[in-house]
Amino acid sequence: MMMSDERPDPDQLLARIERDNAKAKRGRLKIFFGAMAGVGKTCAMLRAAHERSAENIDIVIGIIETHGREETKELVNDLEVLPLKHLDYKGKVLYEFDIDTAIKRRPNIIVIDELAHSNVPGSRHPKRWQDINELLELGINVYTALNVQHLESINDDVRQISGIQVFETVPDTVFEEADEVELVDLPPEELLKRLKAGKIYLPQQAKEAVNHFFRKGNLIALRELSLRQTASRVDAQMIDYREDNAIQEVWQVSDKILVSIEVNDSAERLVRAGKQLAIRFSAEWLVVHVDTQKTQHMSADKKDRFLRTLKLAEQLGAELITLSATDVSDALIRLCSEHNINKIIIGKPTRRGWRRKLYGSLVDDLILKAQNINIYLLGSLKTDDDAEFSNQSIGFNYKTPLSNLKQNLIYAVKFPYKTYARALVLIVLCSGVNQLLLGRLELSNLIMVYLLGIVFVSSRFGLGPSIFASIFAVANFDFLFVEPYYSFVVADVQYLLVLLVMLLVSIVISNLMAKVNFQAKISTEREQRITSLYLLSKDLCNGRSVPEVIHIAVKRLYVEFKSPCVLLFPNRNGRIMLPAVKSLTESFVNADRDVAQWVFDHNEVAGFGTNTLPGTQGIYLPIHSNTEVLCVLGILPTHLHKIFLPEQQKLLDTFLQLIAHTLLRVR
Repeated sequence: MMMSDERPDPDQLLARIERDNAKAKRGRLKIFFGAMAGVGKTCAMLRAAHERSAENIDIVIGIIETHGREETKELVNDLEVLPLKHLDYKGKVLYEFDIDTAIKRRPNIIVIDELAHSNVPGSRHPKRWQDINELLELGINVYTALNVQHLESINDDVRQISGIQVFETVPDTVFEEADEVELVDLPPEELLKRLKAGKIYLPQQAKEAVNHFFRKGNLIALRELSLRQTASRVDAQMIDYREDNAIQEVWQVSDKILVSIEVNDSAERLVRAGKQLAIRFSAEWLVVHVDTQKTQHMSADKKDRFLRTLKLAEQLGAELITLSATDVSDALIRLCSEHNINKIIIGKPTRRGWRRKLYGSLVDDLILKAQNINIYLLGSLKTDDDAEFSNQSIGFNYKTPLSNLKQNLIYAVKFPYKTYARALVLIVLCSGVNQLLLGRLELSNLIMVYLLGIVFVSSRFGLGPSIFASIFAVANFDFLFVEPYYSFVVADVQYLLVLLVMLLVSIVISNLMAKVNFQAKISTEREQRITSLYLLSKDLCNGRSVPEVIHIAVKRLYVEFKSPCVLLFPNRNGRIMLPAVKSLTESFVNADRDVAQWVFDHNEVAGFGTNTLPGTQGIYLPIHSNTEVLCVLGILPTHLHKIFLPEQQKLLDTFLQLIAHTLLRVR
């Protein structure tokens, strides 16, 4: 009997056990979820309560909002209803859910309507979902109801669709951590009939609702949002199940597309093809770049091309992911397994003939390793239009400043030649050492000196110089130490095998050292990002005033992104003001202050390298809370990749969120 090599990860198993133990002590939350009021969430919840009661399960009603609906009132009959709590508020007596009575009664299941409800001031918790969370912690199961427009993450989308601001919201984590979500759906036409029949609101209220929130377009849009939220939750549950059971095989349950791009001329075409395929299949899509040692030293031109391609993918709605790995195919297959991706778009292999057989290709590796994954190949077009990345075609301006361009050119042209020259000098030194040892040691021992030199070159200068050093070392050994001397002719056939083995061992050592160096570099970069976040959060915790927070933020931003920056705050009239410290304003001209004002007013990024006001020198980003823009961050980028690469953008976003939370705290 064959055993599978795919076993659950021990850390994942431990995390799962801890999660299951925590859930076992906590009550279960079931949410009856719908697009809006009137679809039948409360009725469905009460019918489920009657079913549990018929099964002799102890279930009570904590609070139900009937809104005068007769069918809802009828469903409350025959169920135990807990008394409500009376609260005096501004001379009026209001009725709220009594959490203390519920805890004292301690039923198996309690029905609590309207999860997003705000409690009357003076209650134990400001929000009803917080009352429910306390009951869950005590092991009491809860049935509740929620409309999609009350989810915090889509609050802005609902306002844009309906023109109405919903103030009562629930954190998405409450919805995501629910043990069960039952979608209660109703077509818009049926919902409008119910509304006109007075089954949702009173006649006068129904008329106003039809003219405002209950327009057919709003109903269709909100229905789609509720369906998408439910589907997304089911998808997340499926991924959790596959991870818990170490299932590596991709399940063909929904279409997800991965576009693999490299730093070449076909990347932009691959992104556009991915967008078209995503539209055709109505699928989610990701654009993925796997960073290897081959892409570590890109020229300035290639960096600009790569960043423009990422910007295009972002504009077209893709999720951007950058991975670091020595084997691209393994990284892509692993990502497909983790996200249940069943389609990969990739460029056709550029190697032909013997080079493809000798070095292999990413496409061949993927075809061999992929299971239940469809691979789409995009052919290359040898045209000037495809080789040329047009800024105007994607509305993106990414020209490198002259000073940076000179630095990048120096790095791209001069620095590699220096490393090759140093590798050559080192092998010459090894030859000198071997000349001194000749006659005292066997020739096989002299080879060790060369191998030691190659290891040093590999560890310091990278793969290319180390392979060059390997070939040069073999040639030196043959020329200087193998008879006939000072000739590349080999008299004894056995030395041909020695030279061949020496070359192969040298190349293998070079390749292994390059992989080790690459992994070490990636680990160092990750550690630096984590350290930067730790230091920023630690320093911000000590901030006690706005000036202190500004000083800490500017200092840490400069250390991480190597670019001058400044925080720009508005005055009482909402106009952005430059700091009083002259050293901070020398780099930020008055013309850029108008850009910062636009960013503050619109809560969007603008400036150099963006689609809005790209002619300015700096990049301006809003620092905002959920409800307002607090200030604007201005950055003068000296290294574009420090700002615009996906992992750096995520780091910068996290920085800005930490700064925003601290500003709110000290304010």
